Amino acid sequence: MWGKRIVMLLGLAGAPVLVPLALSTVSRVRQVRRGRAARPVPPGEPGHGREIEKAVGIVAMSEFLVRLAGYDRAAAQAVQPLLIRLETLVYQGDLAFEAAQRAGVTEADPAWRESLAIALAEHGLSGPDTDAAVTALDGYFRAESRLLLGETEPDPEHLLRLTYDRSSDIHLLWAVLHRIRGTRPAPELTALLRHWLALLEIGHDQLSYQRDRADNAFNLLRLQVRAHGPAGAVAALRELRAAITGPAAALITTADRHTLGALLVAMLAVDTAGAHLLPRLVALLPTPVSRRLALALLYADERRYGTPPELLSEQTRR
Repeated sequence: MWGKRIVMLLGLAGAPVLVPLALSTVSRVRQVRRGRAARPVPPGEPGHGREIEKAVGIVAMSEFLVRLAGYDRAAAQAVQPLLIRLETLVYQGDLAFEAAQRAGVTEADPAWRESLAIALAEHGLSGPDTDAAVTALDGYFRAESRLLLGETEPDPEHLLRLTYDRSSDIHLLWAVLHRIRGTRPAPELTALLRHWLALLEIGHDQLSYQRDRADNAFNLLRLQVRAHGPAGAVAALRELRAAITGPAAALITTADRHTLGALLVAMLAVDTAGAHLLPRLVALLPTPVSRRLALALLYADERRYGTPPELLSEQTRR
């Protein structure tokens, strides 16, 4: 399969050629978040089994970030235990808020955030960027709880902000990776990655709708049903996606060659032994082709998830 990817990249005549290839590579990040993708748990890591398993999966799925931050294989392996530790603490927070939701309250044990702050400080990684990511993550947990418990109602602006904040743990890893190397993330690439991760959140909520509804779990499509009814939810979700693709497309049309190449590495990220070759292969593409490909992948995102499932009415828990 990877050999076919190489042939298609080297023989690329236009962006549409790679779209079916990219659409076949469905991200497993949301599966890991829900505990569906089993991963071996390394010994000696902090936390309990469930948090560690999720953390290991997220770090594995975020390998492309490590490559984009400039790490070679040896450096990537060296930093992996720290990333797993941080993600483990994030998921301790996730579980704490889940427990609070089951109890009907929005406040959760803050130990996860305190431990995360300590871990960052121990490694000299505290700063405005990491603090902002942790604050956004905490805000997301609280906002999710209020929505699930029916204390607030979804509106377009609120849901758009939540869609972005939902990936705050990935943004934290991105900031940490640069702080370790003493570099600063490129603002334009960081913004594009933020848009792309938000689109993945929307798509995978579409895939997990039925299970999330059965578990009474947070799901953007469920919230659109609650706000607009089953008949209007799909159109509302499309508007949410458009609110993300619009500014992302504007950035792509003006991005330089390096930024486009890095974005394509993220968009085409695969969980395979040959993934480390992707940056060098993407670098071979002419800038106009890279731009067309990035735009094609951006707008093809909605199609990759297929027809929306049958939607059922939602009621709040008030």
